[in-house]
This record gives sequence, structure tokens and C-alpha cells, in this order.
Amino acid sequence: MIKNIILSLCLVLLFVPQVFAGEKSDMVESVNHVRKMLKEGTIDTNRSCLDEYVRRRNHLWISMGLGLPLAPVDVIGGGFAGAGIGYGVEAITAGALVGVVEPVLLGVYFGWLGGVALAIGWEIRNIVKLVQNGFLIKVIAQAREGQTATKFMDKYLSKYKKDRELATSEKIAQIIAGADESGALCDGSLTKKGKKRKALRYKLADKKDLFTYIHSQLNHL
Repeated sequence: MIKNIILSLCLVLLFVPQVFAGEKSDMVESVNHVRKMLKEGTIDTNRSCLDEYVRRRNHLWISMGLGLPLAPVDVIGGGFAGAGIGYGVEAITAGALVGVVEPVLLGVYFGWLGGVALAIGWEIRNIVKLVQNGFLIKVIAQAREGQTATKFMDKYLSKYKKDRELATSEKIAQIIAGADESGALCDGSLTKKGKKRKALRYKLADKKDLFTYIHSQLNHL
């Protein structure tokens, strides 16, 4: 059983990225290029948040790696939890269900299914966040060079249609690059929970945060 769960998770790791548009080659190249520049010191980490986004990316890879060895724990834990619920149902009904269906076994079965769903869901969550992280690294890196990623631009204008007259690739790149240089992208000032939580994942601005910030800044350029 556990072997099958591990196999299922491996398949998820292999194919889900493609379903979610995957780690496209240009995105991977951009991330690797940023890693190289950070290693060489050509990006001043005191004036950029790219190192923090890369650090978050490393955390996600580690988290994904932990998902596989912890999968059996999720499944077994789910089975025990289900068994407990089943036992409680049997106790409450004073065994009235015996002969129709065994509550404990039923609880184990559904608990096991819950554990499987939890394990697979965890991996899918991390994969989605990994893709989103790679996309943002690409967007920030291009903004530092005075360009705005086409996909990012299209999504922004789709959300803020009235900004079409004001928003140009150069202006949006300028706003993103300015937020990166000032540290706003990674100090929690652009996120909802960034000021209250210390964890890195709460500090880094995501795509939605960036959209809101760009919209607020366009009229000031």
C-alpha cells in the first residue's frame, strides 16, 4: 500500500508541473541566471530581493522532498484517525451498525483515503508555489533590465483594464525594479501578513501583491 502511495506521489511530481504550465525552459533559464549572478556577486543583495526569492525557492524544494518520506505518516495517521472516529460512531450507536457495516473498518478506509489526499495535496501545493516563485523571479529579473514579462503584462492589463492608457512595459518595469531595490518586495510591506509574521513566505510579495502595488503607483510616475 505504502509503495503505491510513493509511486503515486512520484507521478504527481513528474506530471503536475506540466498541467500547471510547468517550469518552462525560459523560466528555468532565468532562475539559473539569477542564481549564477548571486553566486558571482553581480547582484547586490542589499539592493535586491532576488536572493530572498531564491531562498524561498530552496525552501519549497526541501518541502517537496520531505513530502515523499512523510507520505506514509499521513496515510497511517489518517487510518488511525479514521479508526478512532469509527470506534466513536460504534460506541455512540451502541453497536447498532454491526452486521450492516463495521464502523471501525469504514473509518480506517476513509481515514486512509484522507491521508492519501493530504499527501498528494501537499505535493501539488508545493509544485504550484514553485512555479509561481519561478515566474516572479523571472519578472523581477527582467524588470531590473527595463523590461516587463509579456505574460505578466497581459495578466495585469486583464485585471486593470482602465490602466491600459497609463501602463507601458517600461513604466511597470520601473515600478517593479524600484520596489525590488528598496526592499519592498521582501520586507512584508506589500503583503497582508508581512508585518505580523516573521516567516519568509509571509514577507515576499506575490503576483497579486505586485498587481495592487503597480496599480497604486502608476499615477505617480
